[in-house]
Amino acid sequence: MNYKLLLTPAGASTLRDFADIMPTVKNDIETDTKKLFDSYYSVADTLGPHNEQFKEMLIHVGAAQELFSDSIEVLHKKLHETADKIDDMNGTTDPYKVKKLGHW
Repeated sequence: MNYKLLLTPAGASTLRDFADIMPTVKNDIETDTKKLFDSYYSVADTLGPHNEQFKEMLIHVGAAQELFSDSIEVLHKKLHETADKIDDMNGTTDPYKVKKLGHW
């Protein structure tokens, strides 16, 4: 798919809408990662010789989830900054900016 962002107030609004789902996605990933770890811990003593392999995989999953969470926070902020720049370029402002400040 090939998407194009218009440098218009509508394009800025689209960026903000996309950015604003980021915290939900981040929370869902964190919740599901915790469920995965809880599932592992509930059966860890029954895994026998494979326990260490599962533990190593979970360490990688946890590290990836932390990196994702950090990255998504930066992305959320950068998308809003880009939308603000688009608005500045067009001489417009986000009508909900005051409401959205501190959203993160």
